[in-house]
Amino acid sequence: MDAGKDAGSDTSFAPDANGDGTDSSLDAGPDGQGDAAKDATACPGEAGPVGVRVGAFCIDGTEVTNRQYQLFLTAKGADVTGQPATCAWNTTHTPGAAWPSDAHDVPVVFVDWCDAYAYCAWGKKRLCGAMDGGSNDFDAQADASASQWFAACSHAGDGQHAYPYGNAYDPAACNGADSNDAGSLVDAGSQPACVGGYPGIFDLSGNAREWEDSCALGDGAAPQADSCRTRGGASTDDGGALTCARANARARSSVSGHTGFRCCTP
Repeated sequence: MDAGKDAGSDTSFAPDANGDGTDSSLDAGPDGQGDAAKDATACPGEAGPVGVRVGAFCIDGTEVTNRQYQLFLTAKGADVTGQPATCAWNTTHTPGAAWPSDAHDVPVVFVDWCDAYAYCAWGKKRLCGAMDGGSNDFDAQADASASQWFAACSHAGDGQHAYPYGNAYDPAACNGADSNDAGSLVDAGSQPACVGGYPGIFDLSGNAREWEDSCALGDGAAPQADSCRTRGGASTDDGGALTCARANARARSSVSGHTGFRCCTP
């Protein structure tokens, strides 16, 4: 069994999410997305949250959860082949800290950029990046014509969505420090007021920060140290840290209890 990012642990979840032999998660179907994703108009992808169409691309309606990430680990096992060259140093996709989490429906965290990239590729999606399907320029984080993540959050940069739900900060809308003194994560998509910039997209502000395919490349000698963007702020942030335009940077190899991800297509 592979060790996690900072501790090895059992990677099995109880198969019964509800205690009654059923599983109510979005990934209950054989393709990991459930019946909602079978509609002919649904977004492409074979695993994870159901996508929401935003013009020419789709973005997951929520952050990827522990339950959904476990399906990836079960399918991949110790196999880390297929990663980009910048991730050659990454020898396990098992999250760090106390994995597995028994909070099946909260966002998966303690994953590095390479884990997020690999999960999205496995699910026939990609880590949200540039509109043209590649990596977003590191300095184009607030350009709605360039960044898929920002376009989704800001309603295509219409000037009415500094936050996904509007221009005025609502401290109770999303899972940030002003609504959660403990700074803990909540179930993905469980706060109906934290929706936007398009209907059906939740938690673009707060809960877990989200990796973006947007990195400042170094000289190639230590790609694990490249700075990569994280978006949306976390449950420990408030005010300006939770806006659509705000983008922090972390080393590609870093893991945090407040950093997860969602995927896009194409």
